[in-house]
Amino acid sequence: MTNKTFNKILLGAALVVGLTACSRKLDLTPESTLTDAGFWKSSDDLILACNELYQFLPAITNNVNAIWADDGYGSAPNPISDGSRTVPVTDNAFNIPYALIRKANTILEKSRGITDDAARVRRYRAEAYFFRAFGYSELVKRYGDVPLLLRTFDVFDTLARPHRTAREVVLDTMYRDLDSAVAGLPLASALPAAEYGRITRNAAWAMKSRMGLMEGTRNKYHSLRVATKHFQHAMSATEALMN
Repeated sequence: MTNKTFNKILLGAALVVGLTACSRKLDLTPESTLTDAGFWKSSDDLILACNELYQFLPAITNNVNAIWADDGYGSAPNPISDGSRTVPVTDNAFNIPYALIRKANTILEKSRGITDDAARVRRYRAEAYFFRAFGYSELVKRYGDVPLLLRTFDVFDTLARPHRTAREVVLDTMYRDLDSAVAGLPLASALPAAEYGRITRNAAWAMKSRMGLMEGTRNKYHSLRVATKHFQHAMSATEALMN
């Protein structure tokens, strides 16, 4: 074989490798122009979607949330501490939980088509169940009867019409969501160090205990008939958490 022939073979091989690498790069989805149809493909996409849910957790820092707490403090005089705060004309306490609930509903719907890793999908669907329950816990304790929305919808849907769902129905749904979260989430003791801060089974039990105790106590001292049911939810969740 002459040097010229050998060089042609090397050049041809290099072109094949280069074209293959180029083809693989061209197949990548442009990260700046992601579409809904092109996103929900793998459990990695599902994790990224669930990360957004954590933005809705209250921040316990040196801000208005901490000022309300016994161990919180303000860095400067503020209307909460000096007693001059007045009732605001508007409040996001209704809008924000529903934004969270819509995101959780979207994750629960879109994740049904992800099949690459069943265990991961189950776990992160459980996170969505937890956050949907958290959203409704924030709403019920402030407003009582609120719209129960368990799927996404547009402005032409019947769910878009003003309506309210009975408090007990909303709470029963919240308990079921927390049970679904418990079934799919890892224990805190099994959480890898790199995932510290993610929702665990322990958190789902704690929320169920907290909401059951709150609602049971409210019903008891308002002479309502369903106090025992909520206390039982609180007791079973607390026992599971302690064990």
